[in-house]
Formats: sequence, structure tokens, C-alpha cells
Amino acid sequence: MNRRSVLSLVASFSVLSLAACTPPPPAGDSGVDTGTTDIATTDAVTDSTTDAPSPTDSGVATDVPSDTSAPDSSTTTDASDAATDATDAMADGGAGCPLTRVLVTTTDGTEGAYVTGTVATRALAYVPPPMGSMVEQDHVVRRAGCRVYDLWRSFGAGPNEIVELDPANPYMPRRRISIPPVAMVGAPNPYDIVEISPTKSYLVLYNSPRLFVFNPQTGAMSGSVDLTTFAGSDGIPEAAVIHAANGRAWVALQQLDRMAGYAPPARSTVVAIDTTTDQLADLDAAMPGVQASVSLTYGNPQTASATPDGNFWLVASTGTFGNRMDGGIDVIDTRSGRVVATISAAELGADPGSLAVVSATRAWVVTHPSTDSGAVSRVLPLTIGATTTVGAPLFDRPEPLSDLQLGPDDNVWALNGSFGASGAVYVFRQDGTTLSTFNLPARGDAGATGTYSLAFAP
Repeated sequence: MNRRSVLSLVASFSVLSLAACTPPPPAGDSGVDTGTTDIATTDAVTDSTTDAPSPTDSGVATDVPSDTSAPDSSTTTDASDAATDATDAMADGGAGCPLTRVLVTTTDGTEGAYVTGTVATRALAYVPPPMGSMVEQDHVVRRAGCRVYDLWRSFGAGPNEIVELDPANPYMPRRRISIPPVAMVGAPNPYDIVEISPTKSYLVLYNSPRLFVFNPQTGAMSGSVDLTTFAGSDGIPEAAVIHAANGRAWVALQQLDRMAGYAPPARSTVVAIDTTTDQLADLDAAMPGVQASVSLTYGNPQTASATPDGNFWLVASTGTFGNRMDGGIDVIDTRSGRVVATISAAELGADPGSLAVVSATRAWVVTHPSTDSGAVSRVLPLTIGATTTVGAPLFDRPEPLSDLQLGPDDNVWALNGSFGASGAVYVFRQDGTTLSTFNLPARGDAGATGTYSLAFAP
């Protein structure tokens, strides 16, 4: 799905943060049974990779299977089998894999490509697709442990896959895992991923009522977690963001009403999963049943960022599409499973966009105030704790900033999230001053290639 194209149709602020994405086109009921946690027997992930293609190969995986049989075991070996920590919150990726590379996905609305470079020198280069290759235009890069994945999520004829990349040569992937369509809906739309252990990762699917569990070393699916209980009448909870900490995985659900034009609820939900049992976690043993959910203060979560120790997870929600003042930030203590602080759009001056924790006690958040202020993007500092506060603006930018992230170099990286404009990568010092800017080369035609997502890699 091309989220930016949909944004341009639903609101005048289509140039907001890349992470503040809109939902896919309306679809029918998922047709799944409601329930708690279950091991899926109907939604299978298939590892479709053999050897990595040459630069002139098409790079297209085998067709997304239409059946729902169990996946075949992979016979390919990974190029790297380094063990990693269960959480990817630390900027250095853990002792096993220092992050020395930066990888940016780009799109022109028709075809995807990459920008690659080194963190230390901030030397970046646009790498055009080799002849005959094909990269999905709606693709978002995510790091999970020491592995880097490109999430392909086409709503047309293209594949829905997770592609494990070689950061040194992203056009020669280490592994491709095809995801079959969801019954009565279609494309599953992979959205986020987190590594739980060297042999287990969780994959969030925006267009499915299930979270997939798979082995990152083999690509084989081992089960799933059923989130249908937290969906509305359409059966899809719109899982958007995931974080692992303190023995649990935390999944932010948008819970949009597809039958009412994807209207968000006033308050969305975060669900906790026990990462040992792959079952819904009970956050309140004193209450009957399994209390696995945390009610957010705001609706429609879009982006999130955790403190280095993983104990605080900041979730930014945008509320109703078209309304810039009904969202906010919830701070969840992952030890207790409780919201311990909130920041409203009124305190921020507008709904929050991209969000990045930059130290144990500080975060940056991008807002997009009214154009009357003369700023398309405004970056505000937050002080994190039981009382989370907003500081004076660090700086304004004339372009929309997206995918704000703390780099291994302790600087803050961001992208130009403009739709229909040439992309750029920015690096800011912690005091808000600009350290460097990389602009994508101009194209020879009337089109533009935009920067889409950012990740740091070994």
C-alpha cells in the first residue's frame, strides 16, 4: 500500500511524518474467529529464498502463495548467525553487532531503491536499482537484533514479503520470506518487526488479526498470536508498532473502524505478549481472566520509541485524520504495564509526528503546527519520567521531518518526508544544530525520488 498516496487524499497535511501513515483501502471482514491467543494453522509464512540473486537478476520472490498450508523448512543458510539481545532498544545494537552502516529506503511511487553509507563519516550514496531488479515501492526498513529487514507491502499485484538485507549490498538479499494473503482482506501489510531471541522474532501485520512468530535463522514460521479479541466488528485490530522489554512484547493497535471510513477510536490499545509462551500476558493477576491490554489516552498510535533500558515506551498517536489537535503521547512503564505520563497535542502545539528517545531521560518529537507559524516541522525536546514535560522548541524546519532516530554516533538522524519531492537525510547534533545534509540526486524527468525509511545496520 502506498501510504503517502492515501494521505494526500484524506487530509491536507499529506506531508506529515512518514510514520504517521494512513490505513489501507477498505476491505471486508477478515472472517476469522474471535479468541485470545492461538497457534495459527491458517496463516502461514513461506521462506521463498534460495541463493541470493546476482545484480542482474529480477530479485522477485516466488509468487505469494494463495493457499494457507504450513511453511516449508528453509534449506538456505544465513550469511550471519550472530546472537543478539532480546531487545533492539540500544543504539549500538548490543555487544554482538556494532552498528556502522546506515540504510535508507527510497521510492518514486513506482519503484523502490536504497541509499547506503557509513555512520562514522556520514558519507551516503544513492544506489539505483540494477538492471532487471525489482524492489517494492512501498518498503520500510527495520532492524531486529543484528538483522535488517525490508518490509514489502504492496496492495496491488506486487509481493508482501519481509526481505532480510545485506546492508553492504541491499539488492542481494540474504533471505526472502513471502507472506500469504489474509482471508477476505488480501495483502497482510507487514508493518514492524522485533527480535525476541536469536531463534524467535515477532512480525506485526497491519492487515491481519494475527502477529506472526518465526525463526530468523531459518525463516520458518513457528506460530502466531491471535489479536482478534482487540479488533472491532471488522476483525482487524490494525497492529502498527512493536517493542520488546521485560519479558514481554508490547504491540500498539490503532483499532480503526473500517466500516466507518477507518475512523480511529478516542482511545486505542497496547497489548502485552509473554515472549516465553507466545501467549497474551496477564498484567493484573488480581483480576479474573487475562488482562493483557493497556488503554492509551489517545487514539491512532503511529510511532513509538523506547528508553535504552526498555523500561519506558513512548507511544505517539495522531487521533482523527484531519484533526491536528486530538492526539498525544502516552508513556508506558513496561515493568508495570501502566501509563505513567501523558502529553497532549495542546501541550505540544499539534499532534505528534515522528518520535525518538535520544538518551535515558530525553526524547525529541516532531510536530507539524499550522502553516501560520511558518514552520512545516517543529522539533520539541521531552524530559522522560514519571512526570514527562515538554521543553522549548529546539528548531523549526521548512520541510516535513520523518523517521527521527538516534544514531550509533549519538546524533539524531531524520528524513525529508515530503511527498512528491526529492528526498534528503539530515543529521542533527543533540543541541539541535545541523551536522550534515545529504540530498538525493535530481532526476532527469519530472518525477521525484523521496526518502522513505531509515535504519542502522552492522
